[in-house]
Amino acid sequence: MEKRDLPAHYLAPTADSASAVLELMAAKRGSDLAGPHRLRQIVDLVVGEIERHKGPLGDDERRQWRNAVTSATDRLKDGTGCLEYHPPRRKGGHGVYMFKGVDRSSST
Repeated sequence: MEKRDLPAHYLAPTADSASAVLELMAAKRGSDLAGPHRLRQIVDLVVGEIERHKGPLGDDERRQWRNAVTSATDRLKDGTGCLEYHPPRRKGGHGVYMFKGVDRSSST
């Protein structure tokens, strides 16, 4: 995504902003987001995108974004938005997220 693709009001570390950034990433990056992602990977994707637009984040702002993305993904577990949540297959495992509408056969 180019800098102009991310509206300034999405640069505040809130769950709504994190959800919006995920939606924009899904729309723009498509197949390079194919495959399962753990929560940590989703957090890193969003924080990386924010840093590309804002520049390096301080420790406190990075922590705020991590919390915002975690809150956003909790909201998306009900099936709304650009992510599908797949719960763990066994007790003690971790669930994964997959971007909806992404062609999983042609990742780049």
